[in-house]
Amino acid sequence: MSTTGERLFSVSKIELRQEGETNRLAGYAAKFYDDADSGTQYNLGRDIVERISRTAFTRALEERQDVVALFDHSGLPLGRTSSGTMRLSTDHVGLRYEIDLPNTNEAKSIRELVSRGDLRGSSFGFVATREDWSVEGDKEIRTLLDLDLKDVGPVTMPAYNATTVSSRNLQFAQEALRMASYAIEDRYRRQLEEIDAQRKKSLEAGLELEALKVQDFADEDRVRRLKLVGARCNLAC
Repeated sequence: MSTTGERLFSVSKIELRQEGETNRLAGYAAKFYDDADSGTQYNLGRDIVERISRTAFTRALEERQDVVALFDHSGLPLGRTSSGTMRLSTDHVGLRYEIDLPNTNEAKSIRELVSRGDLRGSSFGFVATREDWSVEGDKEIRTLLDLDLKDVGPVTMPAYNATTVSSRNLQFAQEALRMASYAIEDRYRRQLEEIDAQRKKSLEAGLELEALKVQDFADEDRVRRLKLVGARCNLAC
């Protein structure tokens, strides 16, 4: 579990809409992992990838967390969920946002950049609260299962490649490697514990079988002795 803020980037079309006097900006801040689309996983470094599960945003949305709309994760807010000027939702693709842009110079510049095609991606800031580590072939997989949302919005340089490591810092990549090794060790430890438990059960079952055999032998001996006593009694009578 991460205790510091992290960022992920999504390359997807940003939409501009105008409804009356309101200019709206919409797009996907994140995409759920799809094994048919390699672009839905993030390369954190060599042999380390990150994926977003379909449950990752469920709690944050149910709790109506206060999420801010930002350009490049900084500056004045473009919108906010708590004020109703930004709305978040999920569908089969991922986390979608819709922002009612303010009448500010920065918002006007962003609207112009989007319309020109200079801004083509989005990002979200978060703190991971639950995650899973696994291994697939030669890759370590970090899957985000649950998180706290901090901000979403358009960014200048969205990417799904190894260059995202620099924006999330080398320290995190090293932490990811360490966590992956812990996950592998824990998995092997659980496997050994299961093997030991099975051996113990087999041993206990074997001891019970031996006890039953001994009991059978004792019963047979008792019957033999009773027959012998009966035979002697008949002779004596």
